Amino acid sequence: MRGNVPTQFLDAMVFLAGGLVSGTFTDSDAQGIDSDRSVPNGIGNGGCSNDVFEAITGLRGSSNNISSSSSASAVFAQVKKAIDSHLPISAGTHGEDEEALYTNTGVYADHSYSVVGYKEEGGKQYVQLRNPWGESEPAGDGKNDGIFFLKLDDFMKLYETVMTVR
Repeated sequence: MRGNVPTQFLDAMVFLAGGLVSGTFTDSDAQGIDSDRSVPNGIGNGGCSNDVFEAITGLRGSSNNISSSSSASAVFAQVKKAIDSHLPISAGTHGEDEEALYTNTGVYADHSYSVVGYKEEGGKQYVQLRNPWGESEPAGDGKNDGIFFLKLDDFMKLYETVMTVR
C-alpha cells in the first residue's frame, strides 16, 4: 500500500486556496462553522483542484475525465504515478444532476476528495481517498475519519475527474 501523508494539511490548503483562487472564500467563512455539517461555511465553493494545485506548486494542472470508455488500468496508473511521485491528486464526483448515483454510498455528488493512496490486494485494485470534511465515508473501517478505500470499479463509477499536476 502506498500513500501520501499528511493529508490534513493538503486538504486545508486546497480548501483555503480554492476559495481564494475562485474568489468564494470570505472573511465570514473564517469566522463561522456550519452547525449542520461542522465544516467551514462556504465549503463546496472552492473552485477546481487543479487550479489550486497550480497556485500552490507552480506546476501545470492536469484534469482527466473518467468516462464509461476510460480504461480503469490507465486511471489506476495515473493514481499510482502521482502518489509515488508525491504529487497532489484529487478526484471529483459527478454533479448534483447525478445525485441518485450516490444514494447510500457515503460519497457525495459535486464534491472533491483527496486521493491519498492505493493498494492492490487479492488481485483487486483500490484507491484510497479522503473527504476534506474529515468525516463522512463509505462504511468499512468503522472510524468515520473521512479516509477510505474504494474498489477501482466503484471509483470509476462514482468519480468523474482526476486532477493532478504535470
